Amino acid sequence: MNWCDKLASTPAVGFGLDPYVTSSGTLIDAFAPKLSSLVDGEKLRFTIDQSQPCSLTFTTEDGFQTAIDPAKISVSFVHRLTAKQVSGGPPRLEMLSFPRPYSELLPTVLKMLIEATTSLPSPKTRGLHRIGIVAVTGVSEEEAPPGIIRFLDYMRDPWDKVFGTYSFSIAAEVGSTSAWRDRCVHILAKGDGKDALLNLSFDWQRTFAKPRPINPKTLEEIASEAEIAALAYFEELAEGNRFDANLDRQAQ
Repeated sequence: MNWCDKLASTPAVGFGLDPYVTSSGTLIDAFAPKLSSLVDGEKLRFTIDQSQPCSLTFTTEDGFQTAIDPAKISVSFVHRLTAKQVSGGPPRLEMLSFPRPYSELLPTVLKMLIEATTSLPSPKTRGLHRIGIVAVTGVSEEEAPPGIIRFLDYMRDPWDKVFGTYSFSIAAEVGSTSAWRDRCVHILAKGDGKDALLNLSFDWQRTFAKPRPINPKTLEEIASEAEIAALAYFEELAEGNRFDANLDRQAQ
C-alpha cells in the first residue's frame, strides 16, 4: 500500500491538447451516448456543472467529473453527498460516491480519460502534448508522511517557532529526456483554526517534445508510463528521499 492509499488521496488526470474550438452543444452531442447510459427511468444520474460557449463539465452520481475546454480535457474523482429525508427526524447526509484507494481510482480515471478523449470531435486532427496526474489529500499534520513533515520543519527553522497557518506552492522540474520533460507543482496549505487540515496537492506533469497522436493505443501507452512515474514520485515525496537529498545538499 502506498502513501496515497493510506491518506485516502483522490486523483485527477488530464491531457493537454492542440486547441480545437467547438460549441458546448457539439460536445454534449459527442458525449450523448455516455450520458444517455446514466439515465435511470426519469432520474438523471449525472449533473451538467458547466456549459459555456466552448466548454463542458459534467459529473456522474458516483463522483467522476469530466471537464472539457478547447485546449485540455480532464477526469477527476470527487466525493458526492446527498441529503436524505428521515422519518420523524432531520435529513441525513448519505454518500453517493464509493470511496476507494487512490491506486484503484487512478487506473479508473485514466481509462475514463482515454475514452473521453477519443470521443472528442475530430480527435485525429489534434495532437497531445501533455499528461498530468494529480494527488489531492487532506490530512492532519500529525498524520502527514515523514517527507512532508521534514519539509515543513525545514521551512519553519528560520523562525525557531511552529507556525500554524501557511501556504506553499513550488513548481520544479523532476526529470527529462530528449522526448519529454517532467515537472511537478507542489502545493501545501493549512488554514487557521485548531481543526484545520493540511491540504496537499501534487500535480505531476509530463510534456512531450513533439505532439503525440490521439488514438487508443498511444493514449494507453502514455497513461501507463505516466502512472508508473507519477506514483513513484509521489511515494518519493512522502517517504522523504527527495527532500533528504535536496535539503541536505542545501545545508552544506
